[in-house]
Amino acid sequence: HLLSHRLVQPHGQNLDGLFGLLANVAWTSLGPVAVDDLERVRLNARAEGLHLQVTSVDKFPRMTDYVAPKGVRIADADRVRLGAHLAAGTTVMHEGFVNFNA
Repeated sequence: HLLSHRLVQPHGQNLDGLFGLLANVAWTSLGPVAVDDLERVRLNARAEGLHLQVTSVDKFPRMTDYVAPKGVRIADADRVRLGAHLAAGTTVMHEGFVNFNA
């Protein structure tokens, strides 16, 4: 989050071992859901007349669900993870993928 808000520089913080500590999460239209709880949450949503869309199951969500950096164009939000550090003037085209801490 700090990287995507440009509050810290890429490789400016020691993130060694961080990836291994993070659990996979279902990133959904209703917010993050623990993978083990996904079916229960899906059934509860359906019972309330809501549609639960899972956009990914990963350690990091799409950046644009949480941060929209000024001066950046992103053609396909699925290609940029939260934690990417994009400078003003950057354009990420459809086939570009930008990972966290990059």
